[in-house]
Amino acid sequence: MNTLTQENLLDIFEYKDGELYFKKRLGSRTKMNEPSGNIYNTGYKRVHLLGKKYYIHRLIWLYHNGYMPEFIDHIDGNKLKSVL
Repeated sequence: MNTLTQENLLDIFEYKDGELYFKKRLGSRTKMNEPSGNIYNTGYKRVHLLGKKYYIHRLIWLYHNGYMPEFIDHIDGNKLKSVL
């Protein structure tokens, strides 16, 4: 899988309460029944997925809108809040 798609995300994650939860185990470090990702020094939450690092807010956008945005404006300044 070279390009992450909305279809991939729908297969891998469940979205609820502003968070992405793994629906299936992708490796030994996959945490089930917990919001995915970790907060990094940038203040954003990221997840390591299929060999790449992704910001959770971008994945949530792709999950719901079908494309990966170049930029997301967190108008309220809250980097951890879902963009929906």
